[in-house]
Order: sequence, then C-alpha cells, then structure tokens
Amino acid sequence: MKNLKILIVSLFVITFLASCSEDNNIEINQIEENLEGEAGESLKISLRLMAEDGIAQIVAESEELGLDYFENIETAPGGMNVEFTVTIPSDAKADDEFEIDVQVSDTSGDRVEEVLTITVE
Repeated sequence: MKNLKILIVSLFVITFLASCSEDNNIEINQIEENLEGEAGESLKISLRLMAEDGIAQIVAESEELGLDYFENIETAPGGMNVEFTVTIPSDAKADDEFEIDVQVSDTSGDRVEEVLTITVE
C-alpha cells in the first residue's frame, strides 16, 4: 500500500511539472549573426521576433553599451523585425564582451529572454 501511495504521488508530481513546462511559442532570431566589432564602432542589431499570439512588448538593455530600448506594441500573430544600434565603447580592449538582455512578451503574457554577446575584435 505504501508503494502505491508513492507511485500515485510520483505520477501527480510528474504530471504537474509537465503541465507547467514553458510552451510560449516566442522566438528571438538574429538576422545578422556577426556580433563583433572594434572599439568605437557602431553595430546595427537586427532581430526577427516571432510569436504565435502576437508580440506585445520588446525590451533590450545593456548598461555598458548605453542601450535602453523599450516598446509596447500589439502585432497580429506572426512576427516582426526590430533594429537598434549600439556603439562599442572607445576604450574597449580586444576580446572584451558586452551583453545585451533582450526580453519579448506576447499578447498572452508569456515572455522569453535571451542574452546577446558582442565581442570586441
């Protein structure tokens, strides 16, 4: 009987965890894969955002690069492109890395976060 209780509890926990898995259908894809540049150079970051339910909000932040991009929108289901420009600090040294935190939310309230890394050549 004790084994049966353990089995039932285990099945409940597995079912609960499986139902809470992240299935938000939001994608963040880089259009241009090159995230490298020289000190003082400006780089254009192009992203293709896809969301089954439509995109509601885009946030891209990097304190080191002075980036503070925020946009509330409501798109039809599908996707959109977004672009922003960052300038690598002129005092950056070769192989320094700078992170850009990108967060995308859809109209259902689901959210995906991705970190892009820019490397100094």
